[in-house]
Amino acid sequence: MILLKNIEKLICDSNTILTDVDLLSENGKITQIGKELKFQEGVEVIDCAGCAVFPGFVNAHTHLYQMLLVGQRDDLTLQDWCNEVLGTTVTALYSKIPIKERERFSYYWTAAGICEMLKCGITAFVDMDLNFGQDGIYKAINDSGVKGYVGIELADLFLSDEQGLKRDLAEIERLLKTYPGNTVLTPSEVNLCSAKALEEIAKLNKNHLLRVQIHVNETAREASQCLYERGKAELSILNGYGLLSRFFSAAHFIYYDEDELELADDNGISIVYNPKSNMKLGSGICPIRKLLDAGINIALGTDGPASNDRLDMFEEMRSGLLLQRASEKEADILSSAQMFKMATLGGAYLLGINAGALNVGKAADFCVMPLEKPHLGYGSGDIFATLVHCAIASDIRDVFVNGKAVVIDGKVQCLNEDEIKKEFSEIVKRMRVEEQNVRKS
Repeated sequence: MILLKNIEKLICDSNTILTDVDLLSENGKITQIGKELKFQEGVEVIDCAGCAVFPGFVNAHTHLYQMLLVGQRDDLTLQDWCNEVLGTTVTALYSKIPIKERERFSYYWTAAGICEMLKCGITAFVDMDLNFGQDGIYKAINDSGVKGYVGIELADLFLSDEQGLKRDLAEIERLLKTYPGNTVLTPSEVNLCSAKALEEIAKLNKNHLLRVQIHVNETAREASQCLYERGKAELSILNGYGLLSRFFSAAHFIYYDEDELELADDNGISIVYNPKSNMKLGSGICPIRKLLDAGINIALGTDGPASNDRLDMFEEMRSGLLLQRASEKEADILSSAQMFKMATLGGAYLLGINAGALNVGKAADFCVMPLEKPHLGYGSGDIFATLVHCAIASDIRDVFVNGKAVVIDGKVQCLNEDEIKKEFSEIVKRMRVEEQNVRKS
């Protein structure tokens, strides 16, 4: 049991803020919220005087293998970036790294990404990753205590082939048996998946009722290519395979048309807004206000560490809000509270997990942030504006997942950060050498 005492501001959700209260959690869930709660011996008491406590963030879309690519080029569109940066790295991984080493690589790139996410308050995430030492990815998630949901990014028309598709599908079947609660279906995007790939994904989804996530309408080129080559918009094609549902999410969704908007609404899908990645790659701006007005759930994602370079939801909230205001030329087009909801409850809804808000019965996934700092205005202003416009990741003191401390005083508890930094540094150095060898060959 954990008791958070003397919380100055408890942010239950984007509509509810309580002041000067305590919060008690037991067996991974919040059991009481109130003033001067009584507690029994053995309860761990954490003083939260002068602090805000808020739900853990949900990073609803990322690619953790891209930890290998942080800082690699910032002058390319998505297609060129995939061809010139991503393609070389993936080729090097599969052609230069022996099978016996792959689980070590995937463990440390995942652990490095998780450490960064935990320290900025991310308690759950969706990872589109490679079919490369998958057990290492799940082991890092298990070791860390974070809520991680992983899928193999199927793309048999890009850097793969029919044999690669068979291999990937066989691995997905294995993962569904080995890690049933944490495995999701993540075809890359319609233009990169054959009809066979989408058919097989649809079968898996029908048999297992899984969470499905795919890139949709990320760039104007992608959207027009799909119309030209397949005669329909991307969401219409996916609907034809029976993939749209409450547990389907579309990452990006920038260049949608009215028919796709209607499909999104009718099927109750979620959209993942990835503002920083869209800006860096010059992809465009998702019209968020229109989606909200249609009643569609929106979550927030960082996208990959290479197309964004940070796994930081504070930066994502701030960038996402300012981008909407600048593009629409309206200061009230979107509020800080709405951005906060996307980063918390929006992602929890997408995943169907009992998180994203702090109420009795909800998962004890929360962050503790001291407010006694000049750049936070000592907590004297609108708390949502403070979190979105003023706060930075290092302001977070403690993070809990299911009532278990995963970060205390800014230090990750369940993973050895020093070991991870050392091992991951060696992996990155080796990858740079192997990528050069691929380019020369």
